[in-house]
Amino acid sequence: MVRARRNCSRNSDFRKVIEDMRQRFIARGYSEDVVHKSQRKVSKISRSQTLMPKGPTETRNKKRDNQRVRIILDYTDSSQKLLGIMRKHWTVLTQDRTLRKYIGNKLEWHPTYSRSTTIGILENKQDTPDDY
Repeated sequence: MVRARRNCSRNSDFRKVIEDMRQRFIARGYSEDVVHKSQRKVSKISRSQTLMPKGPTETRNKKRDNQRVRIILDYTDSSQKLLGIMRKHWTVLTQDRTLRKYIGNKLEWHPTYSRSTTIGILENKQDTPDDY
């Protein structure tokens, strides 16, 4: 809903968009109270506030996220088993000095799954010349 506030330069457009969004959220099963509270909260924000650059707190958190090591896996049925093994043996992993520099002492990472191969991806690879 904040995006609607930022994108609509006129309040009349914003009211139309926000009402449409409200109806869609309710149709998807969201609680009317939650949607209404959200709508009221966003309506109190001025458009100029939404156009302001992010403050130092958000920037600092983003930098910290970029410093984290990301574990990127192909999603398979056994992905959860692998994560379970890593969680179980986390203390063993953190005993290695070199590895500890990258993963830290606490288990604070969330795995990222790479996109699996689909028929569309395979078709696009075939259509692309090899020297491209």
